Amino acid sequence: MAELTYQLSERTVEHIAEAAARKVPGSIALDAKLAGLAGRSLPRSTAYLNRRAGTVTIDADIAASYPAPIAAVTDVVREAIRRQVSTLTGLEVTRVNIKVANAKLAGGRERVDATRLDSHPIDIAPTPVRVRSSSTNVARVSAPPQRPVRSVQAPEPGPDLAPIGYIPAEVIETFSVPKPTVIVPQLPTPTPLRPITLQPVVNAHARLS
Repeated sequence: MAELTYQLSERTVEHIAEAAARKVPGSIALDAKLAGLAGRSLPRSTAYLNRRAGTVTIDADIAASYPAPIAAVTDVVREAIRRQVSTLTGLEVTRVNIKVANAKLAGGRERVDATRLDSHPIDIAPTPVRVRSSSTNVARVSAPPQRPVRSVQAPEPGPDLAPIGYIPAEVIETFSVPKPTVIVPQLPTPTPLRPITLQPVVNAHARLS
């Protein structure tokens, strides 16, 4: 059976970190539209996963209630994010950077002090989930009944084949081709050329005195 695997997205880790920060006393949920901020509501986080090493670094922006001890609130938020992300995902949280991006005046009952922060549980107990394996729902498969094999009778051989004779080829008579006679044409003996003598022609001119 092949090994089953799964892969976490960065947004899943960010949701866990934001939920952990939201539960810490002094870290309040703030709607971005009501607060006049751009982007997502607070708290918000950004996760940087290293899947090969199994580690994650988280940047978290929170809104603190005023006048809560902000340094103590950020310490508890950092530890809550680190432990809860590690418990729920199995990743090693190497660093958690906290940025207090806004503050909101708290009412009398919402005031947070160091005693309340010290008593806040930062660990989380995972909710057990019952996983039903698909292997228990495998239906039995029965093979269809074997069909009887019908015997096949081979046809009886036909009558014996009559031998096929052959007619020998007629003997072809040979003949010889006479050797052709080559006639060499006889040319007449050329008549020798008769020599021609040329007599110079001199014109007498009268001398003028």
